[in-house]
Amino acid sequence: MLNVPIIGNKLDLRVAGEGTKRDGYAFDEETDRCIDGRDLWLGRLTIGSKPLERLQVYAIWEHFSEDDDRMRSTKQLCKKDPGPNTVDGLDLAVCLLIIRAR
Repeated sequence: MLNVPIIGNKLDLRVAGEGTKRDGYAFDEETDRCIDGRDLWLGRLTIGSKPLERLQVYAIWEHFSEDDDRMRSTKQLCKKDPGPNTVDGLDLAVCLLIIRAR
């Protein structure tokens, strides 16, 4: 990003951007090419004005572009956590039986 004061504290310009370009981390042996790659860029231009002491005005232009072949559902390691069996040496299954018996 770059901030540039144009007219003192009355008019400012801010330019910001980001880009990512990479080949995929996975390899598809059937097509003999990398998959899960990214090619994106984004940019924003902001013009800030303070015409009066108690009034600030901003004009913002944004652009986002993405062309990728990411696999959004791969490599997810979801596994149910059953929780602890004991707490400070106390068997939780026995406690549950006692509570249910009451």
